[in-house]
Amino acid sequence: MKFGVGFLLSCLVALNTVQNMLALSCLPCDFDTLKCSPLPDDDDCFPAYTPCGCCPQCAGEEDDFCDNFTVRCHPDLVCVNATGFEKKFVYWYEFDFKGTCQESELETEYEYEYEENETKK
Repeated sequence: MKFGVGFLLSCLVALNTVQNMLALSCLPCDFDTLKCSPLPDDDDCFPAYTPCGCCPQCAGEEDDFCDNFTVRCHPDLVCVNATGFEKKFVYWYEFDFKGTCQESELETEYEYEYEENETKK
């Protein structure tokens, strides 16, 4: 009987682990049925994606809200929180970082790198 309870407990732990992993995963994009709106045809719109987004959006402009679930700030801007901390990217797992897109106050220039999901689109 003890073997049965241990096995059942192991199965529940494994199921919980798989469920948590799936909750943190993005669903695949179905490009056959997906209808993305066209982006504005101007130099101000830099194509970017939300963490699990399938369609491009214009990157955040100055004073736009930024966090781990919004589209990233324009490459000329950084996401600055209330304490003045700057981030070029706010990654999906940084749940507590919230700010606005601003020009950097630092003297170091950021070099723009595509996010992993941006290169796959």
